Amino acid sequence: MWKMSGLCEDDVWSMCGIYLDYVWMMCGIYLDYVRMMCGTCLDYVRMMCGVRLDYVWMMCGIYLDYVRMMCGVRLDYVWMMCGIYVEDVWIM
Repeated sequence: MWKMSGLCEDDVWSMCGIYLDYVWMMCGIYLDYVRMMCGTCLDYVRMMCGVRLDYVWMMCGIYLDYVRMMCGVRLDYVWMMCGIYVEDVWIM
């Protein structure tokens, strides 16, 4: 399993400029779509974010499959509604 980085969740949210739990809970991002859009593996995405993705989902109190069933929103449409690009979120 991924080990937690030295950053706390608030640090990660400040770096991204958004509240990840709010965006992910409201929109239901597919983690595999995130990986494909970033053009990198989840481990590298996790290193850039400073937090492991499964831990972020656990903090939201929901499971990925459950989010998919409830929302079923495509990633490009999710980020269009949010007004940000996924590349910007993961790189920042």
